[in-house]
Amino acid sequence: MGPNPIKLEEELLLSWTPEQLDYMHDVPYWRDMVQRCKGATVLEVREMESNEEVWEDWLKQENEYAVGDRKAMEAGGGKYLNFIQIVLQKNNLTKM
Repeated sequence: MGPNPIKLEEELLLSWTPEQLDYMHDVPYWRDMVQRCKGATVLEVREMESNEEVWEDWLKQENEYAVGDRKAMEAGGGKYLNFIQIVLQKNNLTKM
């Protein structure tokens, strides 16, 4: 199933294809990804506390993407999703 071993839950498949779900990743994935950056120090990678509020605001929108996401969220797909906060600090690079 590719590099992202997300279980394809029925609720999520109401709004997204397996290919689209392959772009969704969890905190450990993103922590590993950003820790590879040589130009910055990772200060924080975590789930955002505002997850429910952000989804509520998004689903109120009338654009085609938000409307399409409603089926999955109304079926309980939100329990598998979150928003991830990544905080980096740019390293000072000095020329030698």
